[in-house]
Amino acid sequence: MHKGLKLGFCCLSALALVIATCLPAFTQTITGSITGIVTDPTGAVVTGAKVTATNVLTGVATPTVTNPSGIYSLHFLQIGQYKITVESTSFSPQSTSVFSLEVDQEARVNVALKVGGTNSNVVVTDTAPILNTENATTGDTITAAASTELPLQSRNFSSLTLLVAGAISPNPQALDNVGRSAYNGGFFVNGNREQGNNYTLDGADINEAIDNYIGYSPNVDALGEIRIITGNSTAEYGNANGGQVVMVTKSGTNKFHGNAFFFGENQNLNASPWNAGSRPPLNRAIFGGTLGGPIFKDKLFFFVDYQGARQHSDTVEQRTVVTAADRSRTDITSPAARYLFAHPEIYPLPNTTPAPNSSVNYIGSSGQATVNDQGDAKVDWRATNRDTLSGRLSIGRERSGFSKVALPTDIPTNNNDPYTGFIVNWTHVFSSSIVNEARAGYGRTRYIQTPTDVSGNWGVTGNAKLGIPGTQLVPGFSTLVIGNGPNSGTVDDIGAPSGQDGNGAYGGIDSDSIVNAYTYGDNLTWQHGKQTIKLGVQVLRYQENRYYSGNDGTLGFFNFNSSVDDFLHDSVTNEGQGALTGRWGQRQYRDAAFVQDDYKLSPNLTVNLGLRWEYDQPYTEVNNKQANINLTTGAITNAGVNGAPRALYNAYWAGFMPRLGFAWSPETFHEKFVLRGGYGITNFLEGTGRIFA
Repeated sequence: MHKGLKLGFCCLSALALVIATCLPAFTQTITGSITGIVTDPTGAVVTGAKVTATNVLTGVATPTVTNPSGIYSLHFLQIGQYKITVESTSFSPQSTSVFSLEVDQEARVNVALKVGGTNSNVVVTDTAPILNTENATTGDTITAAASTELPLQSRNFSSLTLLVAGAISPNPQALDNVGRSAYNGGFFVNGNREQGNNYTLDGADINEAIDNYIGYSPNVDALGEIRIITGNSTAEYGNANGGQVVMVTKSGTNKFHGNAFFFGENQNLNASPWNAGSRPPLNRAIFGGTLGGPIFKDKLFFFVDYQGARQHSDTVEQRTVVTAADRSRTDITSPAARYLFAHPEIYPLPNTTPAPNSSVNYIGSSGQATVNDQGDAKVDWRATNRDTLSGRLSIGRERSGFSKVALPTDIPTNNNDPYTGFIVNWTHVFSSSIVNEARAGYGRTRYIQTPTDVSGNWGVTGNAKLGIPGTQLVPGFSTLVIGNGPNSGTVDDIGAPSGQDGNGAYGGIDSDSIVNAYTYGDNLTWQHGKQTIKLGVQVLRYQENRYYSGNDGTLGFFNFNSSVDDFLHDSVTNEGQGALTGRWGQRQYRDAAFVQDDYKLSPNLTVNLGLRWEYDQPYTEVNNKQANINLTTGAITNAGVNGAPRALYNAYWAGFMPRLGFAWSPETFHEKFVLRGGYGITNFLEGTGRIFA
């Protein structure tokens, strides 16, 4: 076997040792690499040539030397605009033109030196377009310019993911959102659901791990780049079966730069609906700005941004209420019906005549509002010639929900969704061939849903007013289920807003979901001859604390079998009530280790060998508030009782994921054509969702 390939397979075999000896870490590349071969006029490789990559915006220069194979590699470089300078004895110094280095890119820039003295300098002004000639990864990169210059409704970065081949959204309307992402707020790629995607910002995990939401939506003006990996990722990428969305915020440079923006939208500017209906009232304002620059030139830089969003919308609702004839009946026995009919200011009489084949007899309007404020602050520090550090803090505060209801009996659920997170990255150069990247971060996502008495008529005495006994801890009242949904031919449910009417979600839904995500990571890259060997370990710690009442709501419901008569006579078919208990807390580690060997069989052919191992620790509850059912015996098994494990299911240790690939650029095409192919296995543990404890 070829000596280089033997070393590659030895590295793969040493994975168990890597797992046991490396420090805990969780990381995915947010930087770029530059590699290439330096040759003389005859085509022979040049050994010991000094190669310097200079970030033209910050002035930060990163040097290295070519190895005995004439190969140079510069890893963990901040994304941006670079030029390469090569110096060697008996040759003229040579510089390339400026080119862009992207996230997770391994840019190949070969340099052919010319004979001459050190007093002359050769500048290559026509650097060829840089193709991916190093691995089989598929995907695309969205630049900062594209993020801000493309028409982007709501300025939601998630809409940009649909620009990648193989990506679709089953519900594009969900992307038109100025607040935090919710269900269907992501994208499906290559047949994988949005729940299988993984989102990171500057290397920090920003996933909401309970319901698989996007925990934080950064301001697109603050994004330096979005890298979307859709397939054949290298071994360092995991925790996903779908797409990898790797986002990097902007950094300051040697010059002060900033902007201010305002985006306004209202119904007068919008097109008419496709069904020729009236344009619904809408007022949306998105505003903010960015500022970046030097603190100490060539050394210390800062970048800050802020974005605010205010949105108000109104919706005309067609509803069905109990008719005046039914209200005047003398055989009414239901105390709830009596109270409602005695207070038409709370439960109004019909205000319109139903059209043919329609039961709609009431027209009202509801209003919703969103207030979102968020910002980021980032510092980059070139501490020494061997050490580069960066840190970012992000804060988001968003509130949304109903500001007006069509019927005073509607009890909606409003939202309060704060986010706080930070990340620190440290790159250390041990030698010209060994570079290390370490990372530590924390993110806290929270989604709070609260029953809200918008009309102010109910408070926590709503059930008492309707003659429903029991203790009440949240505002509103138990939903009175009469119909089968809006305009179903019977009366709308009383207590449920139009969007919840008939879909099994009742008034009084209460939820508080908190996810603390701790990110740790370390990657080591070693350039050894014709091989680039990368290895690392990753640890992600999830603390998930949740309370959820269930769709029945904390106040529950009473079902009257789609019959107004049953409602008037208090003849209940069935009833239900959700839980109002303390929160439960689940804990999990997601550990991983990987090794990746990219071997240049020839200057235009690279083979990629990788192996990743992931371990998803079984979920445990901090107070063992979990139980399982033995499907064979029917017995209930409680966590941590009578020898039962706390997680109630066995761990899976065989999470091995091989990665194979190649990249071949035929010499005939002069690096303007690349043929790539790859194979890989991935696995992913989806969030537990709305479980009960």
